[in-house]
Amino acid sequence: MPCCNRRRALLAAGSPGLAAGRTPPPARGLPGTDRPGTDRLAVGEIQLHFTGSRRVRVEGVVSGRVYHASPTAPVITASPQDVRSLLRSGLFTRIAPG
Repeated sequence: MPCCNRRRALLAAGSPGLAAGRTPPPARGLPGTDRPGTDRLAVGEIQLHFTGSRRVRVEGVVSGRVYHASPTAPVITASPQDVRSLLRSGLFTRIAPG
């Protein structure tokens, strides 16, 4: 079951985990998604470099945030919650700070 359908099913069933304890993922296009001009990092965010050859849209496993990356815009700013899973995907490498 895709993640959106699973969330809808949990909400419909009255799951307290989604309804009460979690905030919805941020809207698309906020800082941290791959957009030109987002050169300032929010506190705790980490920059990753996309190594793939085609455009991708990846949803963060923990935060639910949507990341867009492509060979022409390879740098994304990720939530620290999602960094581990993004690196494990093999599509990203960590950019050294500084």
